[in-house]
Amino acid sequence: IYQLASIRYMRKIGYSIEAVKDFQNSRNAQETLIRLRERSEAIRKQWEELMKIDEAIMRKIQFIENALPDVRVDEIEIIERPERKYIPIGVEEKLYMDESFYFYPTLVLYGGDQKLFGALVTDESSANTSVLAAGRYLVGYHQGPYEDIQKSFDRIRDYGKDYALDAQMLAINIIDQFIEKDSQNYITRIEVKIM
Repeated sequence: IYQLASIRYMRKIGYSIEAVKDFQNSRNAQETLIRLRERSEAIRKQWEELMKIDEAIMRKIQFIENALPDVRVDEIEIIERPERKYIPIGVEEKLYMDESFYFYPTLVLYGGDQKLFGALVTDESSANTSVLAAGRYLVGYHQGPYEDIQKSFDRIRDYGKDYALDAQMLAINIIDQFIEKDSQNYITRIEVKIM
């Protein structure tokens, strides 16, 4: 019974069946302490990684819960924005290979024929960031597939035709394909800086 209990304990702390078998056949006090220290270190590393993942999940939840109450799809307003930071990712082909895409809200900078992706930093923990300038922004929303976003860009630019507007449009995903299956329910915040 003790041997079965030991096997169960070792499996619970993450040893494979092979490692349990090896341990059972060659244990002594010194070797056991070495193995337990190694396992403790491995568990701590797993815990740290899980905590990073949990932080990313909580960051995503908090961003969505904070952003949704402000969504008014048919309205456009002028909002004073502080300087904001983002992690540049680059072109779409690089997007899904960068972990930042999963850990932070996605943003897209549209300028001419170019789309550059980034991850909006909502905390101070990231290095290698770029800056979205502080200032007044025209802010509106797009609901629906990304393929139709140009209509929302045009609507916002038309609303702001009396202002000098930046050539670049900023789109920040609130409800995206990770959160919602039906693309008709995607919600994207669109911002254009008033120069």
